[in-house]
Amino acid sequence: MDVSFVTDATPELVILNPLGERVQTLLDGRTTYAAGPYHVEFDASRLAAGTYHLLFRAGAFHATERFVVIK
Repeated sequence: MDVSFVTDATPELVILNPLGERVQTLLDGRTTYAAGPYHVEFDASRLAAGTYHLLFRAGAFHATERFVVIK
C-alpha cells in the first residue's frame, strides 16, 4: 500500500481483528519518516478470512479503514 506524508511524521499503521486486537504491525510509531511518498508491504496470507480494520495514525491525523480477507 502507498502512503504519503506532507511533513515529517512518526506514523503507526496496524491491522486489527473484529475484536480490536492488534494482529499485525506495519509501522510501529517509533520511526520518523521524512515528508514524501512511501510503499508499505502488507501480506495478508497469515490472516484468516474475515473482516479487519486498518488503523493509521500520524500526528493529529487518525484514520480507520475496513477491509475483507477472502481465501
